[in-house]
Amino acid sequence: MDKEGGRILTAGLLNGFAGKTELNEIVQDGFSFTTSSYVGPEGEYVDRWTGAGGQEVARAKNGKMYTRLYGGGTLDIDKLNALGLSEKDIIGPNGVLVYFLKKLGDLTRLTEDMTMSDGKFTYNYNITDEELGGRVLQAKEWIGYDKETTIFVHYFILALIK
Repeated sequence: MDKEGGRILTAGLLNGFAGKTELNEIVQDGFSFTTSSYVGPEGEYVDRWTGAGGQEVARAKNGKMYTRLYGGGTLDIDKLNALGLSEKDIIGPNGVLVYFLKKLGDLTRLTEDMTMSDGKFTYNYNITDEELGGRVLQAKEWIGYDKETTIFVHYFILALIK
C-alpha cells in the first residue's frame, strides 16, 4: 500500500463511518447496504457494508485505485450484555471502535501494527500477510475488554487494484 492509497482510504474512513459524512441506505440487486462516500483533496472514496462486512473502494489523485475488504463482528449480544456492554457500545457512532479509529488517525487500518488501550478496552491491528511487494496486505483488527475478552474482530484485505 503506497502513501496515496493510505491517504485516501484513511480520509474516507475518518470522514465516513468514523466521522462527518452522512450515511445512506441503498438496495442493490436485493441486498441492503449502508454507504458513505467522500471526495476531497486525497481523491474519491466509497464504503459499502451490510452487517459486519463490506468493501471500501478509493481512487487517489494519482489515478490509482485501492480496495479494503473487511468482515467480522462483535461478540454475541447475550455475552456482550453479560459484560454490561451492547453492540452499540462497540460499533455505534460513539462506540469503542470509532474512538480508537479517531485516536489512531492517519495510522488507522493501513500498513503498520498498532496497539492502544484506554485501560478498559484494548485495540490491536496487525498485518498478518504481505505479498507482491506490499501491494496486497492481509490484516486483523481486534478489540478486547479487560485485556482478555474478545468483543470485536475484523479481518482485512488491502490491495492496489488498478
